[in-house]
Amino acid sequence: MKKLFLVAITILIAFAFNSCIHEGPTKEDLLTQKNGWILTAATSEPPYIMLAEEGEEPEHLRDLMKGYFFDFELDDVYYYEISGALKVNPGKKLPTPEDLADGLGYDKITTLGTWVLTYPKLTTKVPSFYDKDPNGTWTMDQVTITELDDNVLTYKYTWTTPDEPAKKAKRSAKGNETYTFTLTFSKK
Repeated sequence: MKKLFLVAITILIAFAFNSCIHEGPTKEDLLTQKNGWILTAATSEPPYIMLAEEGEEPEHLRDLMKGYFFDFELDDVYYYEISGALKVNPGKKLPTPEDLADGLGYDKITTLGTWVLTYPKLTTKVPSFYDKDPNGTWTMDQVTITELDDNVLTYKYTWTTPDEPAKKAKRSAKGNETYTFTLTFSKK
């Protein structure tokens, strides 16, 4: 009887201990938090080469928040919805009608497509990349998440520049340069 009592107590303690273990939120839970994500830091390695005007010396931008991103992009809020939709709210700073005509920026809440997370890989729309496929659907990019917690989302995106100008700027003559952008978002 004493052994049966000890076995019962042991099982009860094990059950109580096991039910107290909390695994915490999943990566999907962290990504889909309801407040959305706002870009707070962006860097390029090597420094992104961009000219502001024809004939100027190229700018070598390591900090992309200064000179690469437009002001109207800096308050955009990205929402990874549980449904799988990726939406952007353009915030208070809106692009000009000319920017919109050139396909830059958003003037209303826009669904950019569907995100997919296979941690650490994330299929998403990288801010400032306004490319669409021939059907007019936003082209999603694959990035590698390097940090994801309750307050911070950081990912890296490596790409090779096309021969055409980026961000309404004149590119350096080299073309086909490879860059890795590291983008950090904070919970809004």
